[in-house]
Amino acid sequence: MELLRERRELSVPFEEATYSSLLTEPVMARGFLKFVPPERLEKVITGPFHERYVVEGDRVTFESERRGVKRTVSLEDYPALRSFVEAFRSSLNGDVVQLRRVYEITMDGNRGKWTVLLRPRELSGKSVVDYILLSGSEGRVATIAIRSPDGDRSVMTLLRGPAR
Repeated sequence: MELLRERRELSVPFEEATYSSLLTEPVMARGFLKFVPPERLEKVITGPFHERYVVEGDRVTFESERRGVKRTVSLEDYPALRSFVEAFRSSLNGDVVQLRRVYEITMDGNRGKWTVLLRPRELSGKSVVDYILLSGSEGRVATIAIRSPDGDRSVMTLLRGPAR
């Protein structure tokens, strides 16, 4: 966790595959993630559609061109979303104490190849996420896999190089 805090990349391109029992093929997306310590997160999907998620403090803003939506909510009103956001903020900040408040943590591997498995402690978090699995090497996250209680999942691969 200390390596993540020390070597975090502030903006990184990604490719994401979302698997659903309702679909015959995964939905593919690409874009970039930005993190501005200690609490601003941004996920921008640039293809094949355009969407933007921004978490800043207690506020989450979602924008979608294809849906014609721009909406801002408070994390106080959505405890499940708060625990989900906390997984990323606490991990990227290397804040194991805060992470343990919200998740059961299983770490495995070594500096060269590691995994961090997060399972929500609270019922509100468990209603949205079965687990979050971060994997990487040294202080770099390579993949983020998220599984929902219904078995649907997404796998995000963080790419090397500058975000566009």
